[in-house]
Amino acid sequence: MKRSSRQQPRGLGFPGAFLVLFVILGVVATAFFGVSAWKRQSDRAACLHNISKIQHAVRTWQSEQGLSSGEQVRLQIRPGGRSEWMDEIPECPVAGAYHLTPFIPTVGEPAATCPQAERLNHIPESTDGW
Repeated sequence: MKRSSRQQPRGLGFPGAFLVLFVILGVVATAFFGVSAWKRQSDRAACLHNISKIQHAVRTWQSEQGLSSGEQVRLQIRPGGRSEWMDEIPECPVAGAYHLTPFIPTVGEPAATCPQAERLNHIPESTDGW
């Protein structure tokens, strides 16, 4: 058996290299959009969790103080993010400080809202029992 002196070309060639590059770019683009969607939903979940924590703190403080729903109070925040009803007031991870109601909320009404609630969809789906 005689071997041929011509060697087969090695590598992918232009069409193969283009296909590999196209697949890699597709994977990177998909990962980029997936990560940004995950981050948006993660921020939304954190914001809603913070609103829920504020609500629970206000309800606990209401019970301790013997206050009625709808009663006018000042849910003020002192320097350092502290208040008399919560040790540390959380902030929305995207929009910053929450808007607090000037009264004890009635059942089903949140005590705090996100400043960008409409734009970012940081609105609880249901506040029944709040």
